[in-house]
Amino acid sequence: MVLYFAFGSNLDFRQMRSRCSSAVTITTASLLNHKLAFTRFAPSRGGGVADIPPSEGDRVEGVIYEIGDDDAFRLDEFEGVAEECYERKQLRLTLPAGEIIEAFAYKAIEQGEFAPSTAYIGHLISGAKYHGLSPEYIAMLEAIKTAD
Repeated sequence: MVLYFAFGSNLDFRQMRSRCSSAVTITTASLLNHKLAFTRFAPSRGGGVADIPPSEGDRVEGVIYEIGDDDAFRLDEFEGVAEECYERKQLRLTLPAGEIIEAFAYKAIEQGEFAPSTAYIGHLISGAKYHGLSPEYIAMLEAIKTAD
């Protein structure tokens, strides 16, 4: 079993479980000194997809799932690791009570800045609400301008 930090469309628990049947939500977490950006264009999503570039003073909220090793490799396929769309990165994340935990996440191989589609950002918003991310973070997600 491994710990995975979801900050993009895998925040949506339905999507995550369809990709990784072993997924169990552990807790929410924040990645400090990074921001949510959309630095890759995904034709299948109709717009930009989520990334976590460094950004001093900012934070990205998300959820930590525990997933089986086989599901982690399956998730690599969904995230395009072999196609060099994303790469796995081990991160130090801050839990709600301030403890530090390590989990992997997917860092995009950046192409530029792209607006996400309404459907894609909908996955982030529904997942953020489902997992109880902060109201400020949900408001930030809801304010993102979409491509359509």
